[in-house]
This record gives sequence, structure tokens and C-alpha cells, in this order.
Amino acid sequence: MTPTDVPDVTFHIRVRNEALGGPNPFEWKSVTSRDIFAGKRIVLFALPGAFTPACSDSHLPGYERYYDEFRQLGIDDVICLSVNDAFVMFQWGKSQNISKLSMLPDGNADFTRRMGMLVDRSSNGMALRSWRYSMLADDGKIRQIFAEPDIRDNPQGVGVTVSGAETMLAYLQLTSSGYGQIETKSLDPRPVNAEHAHEYDIRGIVTAGTFIVWQDNKPASYRPGEVFAVPAGTRHSEQVGPDGARVVVGRK
Repeated sequence: MTPTDVPDVTFHIRVRNEALGGPNPFEWKSVTSRDIFAGKRIVLFALPGAFTPACSDSHLPGYERYYDEFRQLGIDDVICLSVNDAFVMFQWGKSQNISKLSMLPDGNADFTRRMGMLVDRSSNGMALRSWRYSMLADDGKIRQIFAEPDIRDNPQGVGVTVSGAETMLAYLQLTSSGYGQIETKSLDPRPVNAEHAHEYDIRGIVTAGTFIVWQDNKPASYRPGEVFAVPAGTRHSEQVGPDGARVVVGRK
């Protein structure tokens, strides 16, 4: 079960201290969960490991790319967490040209274990690692989690479907506009469904694929990053493109 508050643990990080001199002026520093989360709105995303393919190709760079948008929505920091040590996290961030995100090593897996997200990856020679997820925390309270489905030991791989930056950003955009009952939907390709209407306003953001809304027999196609809206009482139909779609939808 996911906790309601971020776990109270101590992280062991490396910080620069120019007074040390030499080619490697870094020293150990212990920081607590309270140091990181207290009084702040934090987006944290966790992943299986530094330098691994999906983590390096999309998960990490996605959050770096949208960092400024997160800040504009009132987020104080965006943190990447992995069950790796401080040295590995530093070198990975450096190799990926990360300049905005905070790289947080959970080397002893204390945080991940207490989040209920620790899984066995020994079939890949990776020992214990974090499941892939993203989280919004406000003053240490967990407000939202987007975890990849079917958490389990020794998966063949864990792709980025709901835990990527696009989903979390869409969630924050919707909540900041007063929308609630927010859902993340992964949709298979399908033809136009029956015309219908809702008793509430709908707004959604496409995070993958193509989503099509029909009104007055006219289609409007929406692709990743684009917003669709259907006012209450408006008769419409929906269609999903040939590659499927993922959407984050809210109502008010």
C-alpha cells in the first residue's frame, strides 16, 4: 500500500566544496526527507536505474525538457530518484546534460522500500530496484501517484506509459484550471463511438497517439501536448487513431 506521506529517511549525497581543492572537491552530506519535501511542492519520478535504455531515452530527458513548465505551475523542484549511489547518479546526470533536475540517490533503497515500490530485478542482474512511477508531494503529503501498471518482481522491462513528464504536467495543468476526478486513460484504436453528452465540462490533454473528437459531423484531431474540451451538454463522439492514444482527462 502506498503511504499518505513521503517516507522519513536519510539520503546520502555528494556536494561540492571548493575549499577542499583538487580535481574532485566533493564531500558527503546527509539530507533527510524533511529537508527535501517540507514546505515545498515537489514532483518526484523514480526509475529502475541510471544508464538504462528507457530511463535515459525518455524518462529522464522528458522531465528535464518540461522543467520550466513545472516551475510555472508552482512546483518548487523536480527530482529524479533511483536505487543507485551518488557517484552513479552524478555521472548519469552529467552524461545526459541534466542542468535543472535534482538527481537523488536512494542507494540503500530506504525510500523506495517504504514507498512500497521496491522490486526484485535479479533476473537481469540488477538486484533490488525501484518500480517506475511519478509522484506529486505537497509539504510531504503525497497528493498524486502515477505508477506503471502491474508492479511485480523480475519484469522483462518497464516502459514509460503513465509516469512520464507529459502525464504529470497534464495533471497539474488540469488541477490548476479547477478540474477534478482526473483520470489517465490508455486507449486502443477504435472507430467513432455513439454520439453522447455529459452533464459536466470535459477537458483532456493527449500525451501519446491521436485522439479525435467529432462534433456536428466534423472531426478534430488532437496529438501529444494538445488540449481538447467538450462543454457540458455538448453532443459529440470520440475516435482513437490507428496507434492508440493516451489521454489525461478531468471534469468540472
